Amino acid sequence: MKEETNHHNTIEMRIDMLEKILDNASNEIYVLDENRCIVFCNKVFENHYGLKRSEVIGKANEEFFNQGYWTPSIVPLVFEEKKAVTIKQTTHYGGELITTAIPLLNSAQEIELVVITGHEPNYKKIRYLNEQRNKDDNDMHTSGSPIITNCEKMKNLLAFCTKIASVDSTILIQGESGTGKGVFAQYIHSLSQQKSGPFLAINCAAIPEELLESELFGYSQGAFTGASKAGKIGLIESAHNGTLFLDEIGEISPKIQAKLLQVIQERQFLPVGGREMKKVNIRIITATNRNLLDMVEKNSFGRIYTIVCMLSKSKFRRSGKE
Repeated sequence: MKEETNHHNTIEMRIDMLEKILDNASNEIYVLDENRCIVFCNKVFENHYGLKRSEVIGKANEEFFNQGYWTPSIVPLVFEEKKAVTIKQTTHYGGELITTAIPLLNSAQEIELVVITGHEPNYKKIRYLNEQRNKDDNDMHTSGSPIITNCEKMKNLLAFCTKIASVDSTILIQGESGTGKGVFAQYIHSLSQQKSGPFLAINCAAIPEELLESELFGYSQGAFTGASKAGKIGLIESAHNGTLFLDEIGEISPKIQAKLLQVIQERQFLPVGGREMKKVNIRIITATNRNLLDMVEKNSFGRIYTIVCMLSKSKFRRSGKE
């Protein structure tokens, strides 16, 4: 009896720990059973919709969809296809989520549970305030660079970045994962003529192709099912007079490559579903861990860059941070 009690307590501790982990996740997570009823939701879910866990557990997912908490619904799609699906949803607060539903199947290939996760579009927006910009300028004046390194090759690369920062050219930063490509992109932006404008970054590999196009170029009113009635401004337009950093550029499709080439060459683009071209003044910095030069030679990638920076596994750290 004692062994059974201890085992039971251990199971309860594990469940409690699992709930804590899920509640501290950065993404919205909720789970449906085979009847499409909600059996679990984390705190991010509560924050996204203003609902308490006690208000949703045991209730049908369709009930909240019909009340307009989110649109469109991903549930019919995952139950129909019985495989992981990803769509863009809009919440009743007007926020946008990239939502993925993953079905858990039994031995008979029937759905037992569906795990649904949602996160805000995977990009970040950084604007430099005058005070912060002045501080950065002072730091650069005293230390020479916000990146500290003992590697001679890295020092040469920093000097090269200083030279190309003032040139209004598209840049490709190549290097293995973890070599700091995003750090160098921000460094180049901080030295450029666009430093007073926004610095926007997006990981092209983290968003499905059908959603990436609308994230980059925006969309017009009624462009597709579930689109916001007012349309949406994309990252390219939001980065006007600033810098757009496209990480994992090697993963984008030929269709998006062609549209980006138009932005680079003509400084204009057409939103998804739009009829009028929009003008934009931005500097594009791209990054990849793939051999893009080889891909260009094999015609599997377009030549959309003019300056290449190569990063290796050299050690460096940002000023003031390990």
